[in-house]
Amino acid sequence: MSRAEIKRAQAQLQTFEQKAPAYKTNLFQGRGIVIMAGGLTYFVPAWINVHMLRKAGCTLPVEMFFPKKEFPTEAVERELKRLRVLCSVLPDLVPSHVVQSSNSLNDTEGKSLAGFAMKIAAMLLSSFEEVIFLDSDNVAVANLSSLFESTAYLAKGAVLWPDYWASSAAPDLQRILPAVKLPSNTFESGQMVLNKRRQESPSGSGVWKGLLVAAFFNLQSRLYYELMGNFMGKGDKESFALGLSVAGLPFHLITTPVGSVGFNKNPFGPQCKRGSGVLQHGCGFAGNTMAQYSPEGKLMFLHTNMKPKWNLGLPADFSFYNRRWQILQPDNVPISSVLGNSGRDPEKEVYQLLVLLRCKPFLEPYVAEMRLPHKMGSEAVFPLGLRAGFHTLYEGVDFRRAYRWGMLGPFQEYTELAMEDHLQRAKNVWGKAFLGRLVWPYKKLRSKKYSYPGF
Repeated sequence: MSRAEIKRAQAQLQTFEQKAPAYKTNLFQGRGIVIMAGGLTYFVPAWINVHMLRKAGCTLPVEMFFPKKEFPTEAVERELKRLRVLCSVLPDLVPSHVVQSSNSLNDTEGKSLAGFAMKIAAMLLSSFEEVIFLDSDNVAVANLSSLFESTAYLAKGAVLWPDYWASSAAPDLQRILPAVKLPSNTFESGQMVLNKRRQESPSGSGVWKGLLVAAFFNLQSRLYYELMGNFMGKGDKESFALGLSVAGLPFHLITTPVGSVGFNKNPFGPQCKRGSGVLQHGCGFAGNTMAQYSPEGKLMFLHTNMKPKWNLGLPADFSFYNRRWQILQPDNVPISSVLGNSGRDPEKEVYQLLVLLRCKPFLEPYVAEMRLPHKMGSEAVFPLGLRAGFHTLYEGVDFRRAYRWGMLGPFQEYTELAMEDHLQRAKNVWGKAFLGRLVWPYKKLRSKKYSYPGF
C-alpha cells in the first residue's frame, strides 16, 4: 500500500471511531448464548448445538439469529422455544452512513450484511449484556455457565481462543495501526465470551467499542481480510482481538493450545507407532475437529468447522456409524478417556439427536420452504434419509500440506513431518520471498497508477 492509502485507511478508521455510538445500558441485560444459524446447512448443527448445551447442564438462555430469508417456520420456532431459544432476525443491510466507503467499494461489499459480517452483527444486536458466542457447529462437552464465573473472564471481561496457526498479518496492517502490538498467534472465533458493558476508562474504551471496531473491519472486508491473514482461515476471526486491541482493552487468551480430534487412517499399519503421549508416526492422523479448552485447561468444545457439517445422511444403525471423533491430539489418547467419569459419548449423542431431528414432523415442511427459489434454492441437494451401511469419514484439514505451504503453529506438535516436508516448505517460503523481491519494483510503480482494492 502506498503512503497515501495508509493515511486514508487511518482516516476512515478514525472517523468511524468518532461517530461510533456509545454503549446504551437500557438496551441489554443478563447473560446468554448467541448462535448464528440459517438455511439447512447451519440449522442442523445449530439444533445439535442447543441440545448438547442442555445435555451438558447449561441452562443459559439462547438467542439464535437468522438472515431474513432464512428465518424458520413457526413450527421450528415453537420447537426451539421449548429449549429456551429465542429466534431473532438480522437486517439485510447496514445503513449507508455506517460504512465510510468510496465509489470503488460497491453497495454489496460496503452495505450488505452477509457472510462473516453477520457474526459480529449478531453479537452487537443480541439482547444480552454478557455474551457467549458459539458457531452453530461448535459442540459443548461441558457446562458453559462456568465461563462467566471464571477468573479470566471476571478479570478482563473478554476471553478469546487461539487457532492452529502463527500470525500471517501483512506488514501494512501494522502501518495502519502503529499503536497496536500485533500478536504472534492467530485466533479462532468459534467461541468467545464478552461483557459488552465492560469499560476500562471513563472515555469509553472497552468491549463495546472493540466490537464496533471489529464490525468496521468486517464491513471493510475487501481490505482488512487481506491484511489480517492469508488463505488459512481468512475471514472475521482476527477482527475481534484486533478490535479490542484498537479500543485499548486487554483480553484473556486461553493458554491451552488448540488441539485436534480425528482418527488414524492406518491404525494397524506396520509403520504405525502406537501409544499414548507420543505422536503416532505412520498412523496417518487426520484431524477433522478443533478441540478447545476452558480457562482451567479442561476440554470444553469440539468445533466441527470442516465441511461437510453435520447432516442427516446417516446409517440406519449406530453400529454402522464411522466415528469422526476417535483420537485427541497432541495427547494422542482416545477422546473417551479425556471426558473422564462423565459417562458421556458425545458422538453417539449427536447421532441420536440427528435421528430425532429426522423424525420431527416440522422438518420436511421446513426443508420444502427453504428450498424455494427465493429462500435457499441453492441448497436443494441435502441428504435427509437414513441409510443402511457405512458413510464417509471426514478427513478434515491436511496439517502436513499447511506446513509445506509455509504455515507454522501448535499444529506441528501432532503433525507427522518427513524430510521431504521440510524441503518443500523451504522451497515454498524462500521461493516466494525471492519472487517478491523481483516484482517489488514493478508493484511500486504500478501503485502510483492503481489504488489498493477497497479504497
